[in-house]
Amino acid sequence: MRKLNESLQELQHIADYFPGTIKDNSTAFFHAPQAYATVPLALAAALHISPDRAVKLHEIGAVYIYRKMKFRRTRLIEDFPPASVEEGDLFRVYLFPRRFPECVTDYSSRVVWEDEEVMIVDKPPGCPCSLHVSNALEALDVAASASLGLPLIRWGREGGREGGREGWVGVLGALHFF
Repeated sequence: MRKLNESLQELQHIADYFPGTIKDNSTAFFHAPQAYATVPLALAAALHISPDRAVKLHEIGAVYIYRKMKFRRTRLIEDFPPASVEEGDLFRVYLFPRRFPECVTDYSSRVVWEDEEVMIVDKPPGCPCSLHVSNALEALDVAASASLGLPLIRWGREGGREGGREGWVGVLGALHFF
């Protein structure tokens, strides 16, 4: 296998901070007692965890803040993720993100067919097509985008649905999976 590109290596470095797949979705809820400059600072203070672990939970996408009548993931996926914390913000934090290391692979060798508008990739078994609630990095769209050097490809923006456990997945115009 070829060397993983820099974006994919960064994704793997963040995810590797956490142990293997744990079936424990322990979740912490708390209100921020004061304003904080960054999300990880609020996490470390409220949950009494190391600053490094707080940063990694934030980076992997295991942290949500309740704003504007909905929980918003604080990193990566939202169009306007909260960067700072306001007093009283309600947090939901998945303490043990579920792991999908099979997603972190070189997808250039998994491209089955492509033209100007469509690319078909062979999805690795065990790699989810959509994001897991506690892990926004190890998913087909994020890993394939990083590996292929494409902007983030989002699954299901146009009404797509979850695919099977393995097999071919199409990428239309490098914008979304179908």
